[in-house]
Formats: sequence, C-alpha cells, structure tokens
Amino acid sequence: HCMVYSLGCNGEIDFEQAMKASNRNCTIIVMDPTGAQCNPQNKSCTAAVAKGWWFPTRDKLTRIGVRLEPIALGTGKDTHLEGQTFKTTTFSEIVDMFPPANGVIDVLKIDIDRGEW
Repeated sequence: HCMVYSLGCNGEIDFEQAMKASNRNCTIIVMDPTGAQCNPQNKSCTAAVAKGWWFPTRDKLTRIGVRLEPIALGTGKDTHLEGQTFKTTTFSEIVDMFPPANGVIDVLKIDIDRGEW
C-alpha cells in the first residue's frame, strides 16, 4: 500500500490519474481549495460557490478512487488569494487528517500556483 499527497491541481489531474492507473493500491489525496472557493472547514461547499473545475474534477477523481479536498497548505493562519480568504492547514495537520497506513508518504507532489518561493 502506498500514500500520495498531491498539493495543488487547478483542475489538471493527469499526474493523479496516471499514478492511480499504475498503482491501484495507492491512496491518493489531492488538496486544492482554490477551485472550490471554500474554507477548508466548510464541508457544505456547493457547486453554487465553486469555480467551474472543482466539482467536475472531484467527480472524475472519485470515480477512480482518488479524493479531492479543499485544503490549503500553509502556516495555519488565513491567507488571501483571488479575492478569497482561506484558512491554511499545516503539513503536520494534513498528515494527522490523512495518516499514511505504514507511516510513510511515498509521493509528495507540490504544484501550488502562485506558491513558488
């Protein structure tokens, strides 16, 4: 069993689809709040408040057994992006939310638009 954390997708899921196709036993969690325009703690996010890509992408990923979560990586404080305010989640909190079964994160993909340092 393997664990894949994919931070940022902006609706582009070729990597995640290829990972799942070649590693059916992997748990893959994709985290990107920007398309949902939801606070990560708002589990009642609906299509009415989401951008065009979020819900169709979530549905495609769900069909192949991959989760898309509206989670923003950060310091745990609020951040502002595209006119939205997001509460960020620390990496440690993410690991606590989605613990790897064997204690190992096998693949960590980070592609966070406008998050380059």
